[in-house]
Amino acid sequence: MPGILDSVGFAIINGNYAIGAGLKLDEAVYNEKLAEGYYNVIAVRSEDADSQFAKDITSIVHSDKFRSVIEDNSKQYSAFARPSDYDK
Repeated sequence: MPGILDSVGFAIINGNYAIGAGLKLDEAVYNEKLAEGYYNVIAVRSEDADSQFAKDITSIVHSDKFRSVIEDNSKQYSAFARPSDYDK
């Protein structure tokens, strides 16, 4: 859909495609507010739980740098919904 925006009057585009196309979510006409419990989940097979990749992803998601990007009001990610236990 991002590739045909110039030729349509309206389009519904998933956030990941919009971001990939360089669109700014904060400039959208409407951003859907998801119900509690609808979030992206990072999942790893149990047999890979101790892999370096899983450890690296966990480290990144819990890092101060990741949190600062997600919470930076000058970036579009600040509009993303957070799970209720995000601040814990």
